[in-house]
Amino acid sequence: MSRAFVFLFGLILITACASQRDVSIQTAENIEFRSYKTFMVKLDPEKEYADFADQKIEEVLEDEMKLRGLKKDTVNPDLWIMYDTRVRQKTKLERSSYPYDYYYPWDWGYNRYPYREYTYREGTVIIDIVDVKKKRLIWQGWLSESVDDKRDMEDVEMDIRSIMARFPLKASKTATENKK
Repeated sequence: MSRAFVFLFGLILITACASQRDVSIQTAENIEFRSYKTFMVKLDPEKEYADFADQKIEEVLEDEMKLRGLKKDTVNPDLWIMYDTRVRQKTKLERSSYPYDYYYPWDWGYNRYPYREYTYREGTVIIDIVDVKKKRLIWQGWLSESVDDKRDMEDVEMDIRSIMARFPLKASKTATENKK
């Protein structure tokens, strides 16, 4: 009985501390997503070429749309899929939970600086889905999280898939099974 309790408690603790991706979305009203049949992933017009990250993002977006039953069409698509990535420096101010500083014989020992300032990098991925005929944004999903230099393409893929999981058209089971 106690082994089961320890295992269950450990499992709850691990899942409670797991990193969750906080995805935000906005959807236009009165849109029938099932009426769309084709798509095209569109590169930012200011970019002259697609770097490795762009290629990976395009590949994952194409895969996600195909899993939802849409076909790629670069000539006359119903939807444009556009994306943007940004990384910026952010500062976070945290209050120290320990009220005492290190003890020095010439000091009272109270923490004179109860706040600490942390600088970190925050990465944001934004996916826009536009109705080509109406030239109207119909869906937007985005995700922001702290990033470091060790971030690789698998992390980018997980971010894109996390955002697309909130897209109104759900992936078909047969397409998901075929992927495995």
